[in-house]
Order: sequence, then structure tokens, then C-alpha cells
Amino acid sequence: MATDPNKWDKIGGITSIASTFQGMVAGYYRAETEKFKYKSMALGYEHKKDMAKINSRMLERQAQQVGRAYNRQIMIKTMQAGQRKGRATASAAARGGSLGYGSTANLLLVTKL
Repeated sequence: MATDPNKWDKIGGITSIASTFQGMVAGYYRAETEKFKYKSMALGYEHKKDMAKINSRMLERQAQQVGRAYNRQIMIKTMQAGQRKGRATASAAARGGSLGYGSTANLLLVTKL
């Protein structure tokens, strides 16, 4: 029986069909794996895009905050300079000096700078 050539041909055909089927199944799962790999990459890039958008908004807010802080400092320095000038003017007037002439003019000019 083992030497019957028709039996071996049938076994070879069955084996060939089984390996073809196995190759088709393997190809399908290989394609599914690639599909999920690219889907995962797409989600990763979408996440990076979203994070970049969030970071840009955060940096924009930080820049605005720095600008507001700088404007506050300018306001404070300007007010302090105005107060110094006012004190100097009041002091000169209290001492009876004539504002805008002589040494009081130099004093007002220095405080203006």
C-alpha cells in the first residue's frame, strides 16, 4: 500500500492545497498587522500634532504674560519717576525757589532724565 503512486499524488495535492491555504492566511494576517502598524503611526502623528498645537497656545500665553509683566514694570517705573519729579518740584517750591530758573531748572532736568 505504501508504494501506491496514486496515493502519494493525492497526499502531495492535499499538502499543496494546505500550504496554499496557509500562505493565504499568513498573508491576510501580515496585511492586518501592517494595517494596524500604519494606523498606530497615524494616531501617533495625530497626537504629536495635537501636542504641538497645545504647546504653541501655551507659549503664546506665556509671551502675552511676559508682555503684561513688562508693561507693568514700565508703568511702575514711570509712576516712580513722576513721584520723584513731583517731590522735587514740591520741595523746591516749599523752599521758595522759582521753578524753571537757575539750579531748580537743573534739578528738574536731572529728574526728568
